[in-house]
Amino acid sequence: MAYGPSKNRSESQHEPREPNLIPIMNLFIVLIPMLMTIMVSVHLAMIEITLPTSSSGGGAG
Repeated sequence: MAYGPSKNRSESQHEPREPNLIPIMNLFIVLIPMLMTIMVSVHLAMIEITLPTSSSGGGAG
């Protein structure tokens, strides 16, 4: 004897579900401090130099 589809299963398939945001939030919690640390280390590793300007009088030509 076959039974019809249950009401619980058919109703739950039509309800809109919320996306699970917890994995995305965990990713941002890890990424933001990492990016901030990288920015600080890149800023410390930069060397500021001034290049001499080219003069119009010298050179081959």
